Amino acid sequence: MAALSPYIFMDHQEVLLFRYLRAAVFCLLALSASFSVAQESLNNDAIIKLEKAGLGDNLVISTIKTQPGTYSLQPQDLVNLKQAGVSDQVISAMMAKSSAVANSAPAGPTPVDASSKIIPKDATVYVAPMEGYETYIISALEKKKVPLTVVNDRTKAEFEIGGVSESQKAGWSKMLLTGSIQSAEQASVNVSNIKTGIVVFAYSVNKRNSVHGKQSSAEACAKHLKEKIESGK
Repeated sequence: MAALSPYIFMDHQEVLLFRYLRAAVFCLLALSASFSVAQESLNNDAIIKLEKAGLGDNLVISTIKTQPGTYSLQPQDLVNLKQAGVSDQVISAMMAKSSAVANSAPAGPTPVDASSKIIPKDATVYVAPMEGYETYIISALEKKKVPLTVVNDRTKAEFEIGGVSESQKAGWSKMLLTGSIQSAEQASVNVSNIKTGIVVFAYSVNKRNSVHGKQSSAEACAKHLKEKIESGK
C-alpha cells in the first residue's frame, strides 16, 4: 500500500506553513554545523565538514576569511580535499589564509631562515604528482625560465610544488553562441619549504577561454612564481 502524502489532510495555508518550517529546520541544521566549527580553529577536517553540510562556497570562503585556522596543504592533503568534494575556490581561500597567517606571524626563537618566505634563486624543487598536471608545470618552469632546479628525488629538494588542476571543455551552447572551442582551466598551486612545512607561495588561476588548455594555466603559475623569486621577498 502506497504511503499517504503528509499534505493530504492539510489546506493550502497549512501546506505552505509546513514547507516553510521544513526549510527553516534545514537552514538551522546547516547554520548549526557552521557555528559548531566556528567555535574552534578551523582545519582541513572542519572545511570538509562544512562542505558536506551543504553550505555554499561563498559561505565557506567567508568563514575561512573570518575565522582562525591552521590548514595542511601538502600535495596529498590537496588530493584528499578534492576527493572529499572541496572546490578549487575553497582550496584557494585556504591557501591564501595560510599564506597571510605565515606573513603576519611574529618572529619566534627559531632562526630567521627557518620561517623565511623567500625562495632563493636556483633552489632545488620537487614537483609532486598532480594527476598528470605536474608535466605541464615542469615544462612551464623551463619555458618561463624560472630560476629553480627541478629534481626527481624529493629527499634532495629544498622546496616542493603541489596543487590541483581542473579542465572543462567547451559545451555545445558555448560553441554555438560564441564560436569558441576553448576550454576553461582552473588550477591552484603552492610551494612549500620541505624542511619547515611552511607554504611560501600560493597562486590560483582561472582561465575561462584557454587557448592551450592546461599549458596556459601552468605557464601563468610559473610566471607568477618567477616574479616571486626575482622579487627577493
